[in-house]
Amino acid sequence: VTVPPGEIEPVYATAMGKMILSQMDYKKSLMYAESVPLQKYTEKTIQTPKELLEEIEINKKGFAVDNEEFVDGLTCVACPIRDFTGQTVGAMSVSLLTVRYNKEKHKTILAALSEAVQGAFTIWDIAESTKKGPLKGNKAQCRDLLLRKFLHAQTGGEDDPASTAGILLSGENGRGD
Repeated sequence: VTVPPGEIEPVYATAMGKMILSQMDYKKSLMYAESVPLQKYTEKTIQTPKELLEEIEINKKGFAVDNEEFVDGLTCVACPIRDFTGQTVGAMSVSLLTVRYNKEKHKTILAALSEAVQGAFTIWDIAESTKKGPLKGNKAQCRDLLLRKFLHAQTGGEDDPASTAGILLSGENGRGD
């Protein structure tokens, strides 16, 4: 699955979107749930405001899952990125083929995401403290730092660029699937 840069996806059908919604106050979440048309993308897409509000409440546990709600065969897990005050300023996610998603993989992804969002918080905090603003200046450098932090966690701390590049470019098994 390829997602081109800048593609707009439905908040209610993605893990990152549901993560952000779960961090909003209930009144804003309710307003969103009741006003957005809930288009059906797959058989598992949330179809009613009630279902969306229930999902948002579940996601307050600190992560969100899109279990084939936007794309058949694709599962996504997201965690919030919070600033030093605890306010959610973004989200980070990992997508994988649903056939590979299980409880063990879920634990691995959450651990890696937790480490990566801590790195994102650090970058955010540094940017804010130097008055450059979040992700202003060298966006590529910020993105690369986040990616390295995530890949470092995924490879068990290996600093071998070949192994991280292999994961990045071709998936876990090196075949690109």
